[in-house]
Amino acid sequence: MTNDSHATITVLLIEDSEADAGLIKAHLAGRVEPSFDLHHETTLHGGVQRLHENVFDIVVLDLSLPDSDGLKTFSLVTEAANGAPIVILSGVKDDQIALEAVRQGAQDFFSKNETISESLGRSLQYTIERFHRQRAEREIDAAAFIQRRLYPRPLPPLPGLDVAGRCDPANQVGGDYFDYLLADENSLILVIGDVSGHGFGPSLVMAETRAAVRTLAPTTDDIGTMIRRVNELLVHDNFGTFVSLFLARIDVATGVCRYASAGQPAELIRADGATETLESNDPPLGIQLGGPFEVRETQLRTNDTLLLFTDGIAERSPTTSQLFGVPRMCQLVADSTDLTAAQTLERLFDEANAFANARPPADDMTAIVLKVRSRA
Repeated sequence: MTNDSHATITVLLIEDSEADAGLIKAHLAGRVEPSFDLHHETTLHGGVQRLHENVFDIVVLDLSLPDSDGLKTFSLVTEAANGAPIVILSGVKDDQIALEAVRQGAQDFFSKNETISESLGRSLQYTIERFHRQRAEREIDAAAFIQRRLYPRPLPPLPGLDVAGRCDPANQVGGDYFDYLLADENSLILVIGDVSGHGFGPSLVMAETRAAVRTLAPTTDDIGTMIRRVNELLVHDNFGTFVSLFLARIDVATGVCRYASAGQPAELIRADGATETLESNDPPLGIQLGGPFEVRETQLRTNDTLLLFTDGIAERSPTTSQLFGVPRMCQLVADSTDLTAAQTLERLFDEANAFANARPPADDMTAIVLKVRSRA
């Protein structure tokens, strides 16, 4: 079955009453939008065998069959149905058992007197649509859970450094990516990325980008090599999308920060409030193979703050003509010297959402805040 209202719905009816089966066939036979392709078995054994041989959009099941009765019937059909929704046909005496079958996973149950009517086809169609919607929602929830587990865990205490990150997807799964990890005992890797588009596709590209960065981080201290190899992987896989990425490697002992920017800038807010934009002219990843990516270097000093972010925060807006904007973000960070990195991050998200009058975000919102503290 497809979303096309003219598609054919394949139905397996497991019902031992030839009279009831005949009425059901008659009511479904004349429907055009959608049409029904009805297959009928009179025993549990025949129904299970048919389910092993074919895929059906829906199963309509009488719990009282010549070779099985009650919830055992439902359980055995469920095992064989390969995820197809099941609707229970219930006689008056079976209503309580039918209710228990619904609690155990059946989509619905109908009294035979009510089911064998002109509304049967519509009821089956709505049942299928509801089933697929519920399954899609469960799959999205599962994907969102897995994606949250891909975000980094808190780092161990680092001398003179305080780091925190956060991602609020616009949908349940998003295409933004952030990470921080220790490549070795003295090298902190920070990375933030934004995959074009929204939803499942970008989230898969995000996961592959994360895996590539984490695999490469312990193997080379050359930021240019890392970002070039990630680009080669994305171009080779040809997802039809691109990834803007900022990648930095910071020497924990000295504060030297070497970074590469593939269409994704960052901001360095100095202790005196001055702001430096960290970027390059390199394009986003996944578009084309190219030469070495430009690697630049800056020195992080006490009370400096490094802000990595995606445009979902800067573009928060109550209207189409007003943006939260990068200058406002930098000023907020500069005014948060007495806060921790996590507190600064929370304030940043709160202020951006308040600026937008709590309108739902149109894009994923992601940021990393790194604060440099005195090592004394």
